Amino acid sequence: MKYQSAPGSSQQGFLLVQLALFVVLFSGVLAYAGHLYWQRNVRTIADDRARLVGAALANVNDATKTYMTTFFTQIQRGQAVTMGSYTVPASRVRAPTTADLRDLGMLAARSAGPIVYNGVELGFNVAITVDTSGGCVVPTCNLRSVVSSTVPMLDARTGLPDVRRATIAAATASPGNAGVAMPTAMDGNPGIFVSQDGNQVGLNASGTAGVIGIMNGYDSAGFMEFDRRDGSLPRTGSINMQDVMGARHDINRAGAVGAQTVTAEGRIKTGEYLDLDNPIVKEGDTCEKDGLVGRADKGLILSCQSGVWKAAAGLGNLTHYNQLPAYSYAGVIAVNPMSSTYGNCTAGPYTGQYKSAYLSCTAIPPGQCIPCNNNGPYASYIPECEEKWTPSGSICMKIK
Repeated sequence: MKYQSAPGSSQQGFLLVQLALFVVLFSGVLAYAGHLYWQRNVRTIADDRARLVGAALANVNDATKTYMTTFFTQIQRGQAVTMGSYTVPASRVRAPTTADLRDLGMLAARSAGPIVYNGVELGFNVAITVDTSGGCVVPTCNLRSVVSSTVPMLDARTGLPDVRRATIAAATASPGNAGVAMPTAMDGNPGIFVSQDGNQVGLNASGTAGVIGIMNGYDSAGFMEFDRRDGSLPRTGSINMQDVMGARHDINRAGAVGAQTVTAEGRIKTGEYLDLDNPIVKEGDTCEKDGLVGRADKGLILSCQSGVWKAAAGLGNLTHYNQLPAYSYAGVIAVNPMSSTYGNCTAGPYTGQYKSAYLSCTAIPPGQCIPCNNNGPYASYIPECEEKWTPSGSICMKIK
């Protein structure tokens, strides 16, 4: 007997061939989807690596900007620069290496070394130029900088410039100031950096396609307004140490202060000596303003009194000390009355000098000075004077 299906029923399920065909098609779809997923992951990883290159370029560019603002005038003059114990020699002051920027403390150590991109080490070069096109005079010129990759960014499969990922790197560094040197095969000019928007941002000195670069510049006009910590530019105005609240602040731990005039509203103090160098003034000469203080050639301090350089009050024009024999008579002490030496009485106020061959033997009341006798009335030795004036030791007086 043959088995027959019930009338009105239909066959259900897949035939073996149909099932096999479905499995093959489904596997193909899965493989294709997996391949697309793998490709997308590979592109994402490659794009992320390009962004890392762009971030490194931005870091070196930031360090270069700090370098230019710190050593603005030395770069223009081509002078060596020093920070701490590290010096960049004059020979590369306009082309510092990433190691220079690192050792100057301007670039993190992790950003100073090269990046391995598609198996190739990629570093960065710095080039700074002084823009004298406007007829400026150093150090009042503008600075321009280019930070560029040392090698092009290439496609690992083809070995050709990877323009897409180079553009990603440049845009990561700066959408407006960074660009890629386009290959001639894409109707580009390898000597020009082009941004992601197609704008020319600068020149590529290497002329190599696939290189990325970033431009920056500083206008000297902005720097003329600020003090230079290194003293390379002179000030054009006064230093105001009074804040908006009226509080005045000090200048501490300074070395030598070279000034034409020092004006103080309070006291001038010194922890050592007051050293008066020049000019040397002469006692008796005229002076321009009462109260000025100067010194004579031997160091005597003189002051301007009534328009004339004089010694301290009470000393007259006596200029040095000497020890002379003293004589006394009738309560008056005199210095060497038997000679023609200049001298002063000490028995009263200093009323002047005397110069005489011999002093009169007339008794002088105590407290009065011996009068001057410039004519020297006694032409010869008078014994009676020696009897009346007796030695009384010696006194130290300022005399000429």
